[in-house]
Amino acid sequence: MVEIRTTDELLTFLHKALEIELSFETMSQWESYINLKKDEFRDVVFELISESEKHRAIVEELISKVKSKNQQGVPSIRPREFNFKNKTEFEIMMELSRYEKLAYDIYKNIFDALKKSDMKNLFDENPSSIFSTLETLIREESDHQSKIANYVGKVERIR
Repeated sequence: MVEIRTTDELLTFLHKALEIELSFETMSQWESYINLKKDEFRDVVFELISESEKHRAIVEELISKVKSKNQQGVPSIRPREFNFKNKTEFEIMMELSRYEKLAYDIYKNIFDALKKSDMKNLFDENPSSIFSTLETLIREESDHQSKIANYVGKVERIR
């Protein structure tokens, strides 16, 4: 298992998580929402977009708690653009599922790595609140994966 040794390493991981969350807020996600014909799929995508905005704010707060003199030097993040035109509902949901899995994995890996790390060198505050925040993100990303999995088999081609 990986150990996070420096604040720069931690910031790199947190910025990757931020990039993933920002990807869910782009216009392409709203394009998927518009292209989905069934309300049940649209409801799931709307929830994912909404939760992603909440997760973005949480990750930004975690970033602000990292002990670092160089937070101004972090490069700007360009969210990934999805292309959902002419995709089936199944294809749209599968692409979203892959990104939910990626988000889950990064939060879980950060959590596991921090458990092996010297937290007092990484954060100014009590590590229990950091772990609690990451546990919430992990649980919610797991819930997102489950919700998408419930709908992957119920699709029609978008025309």
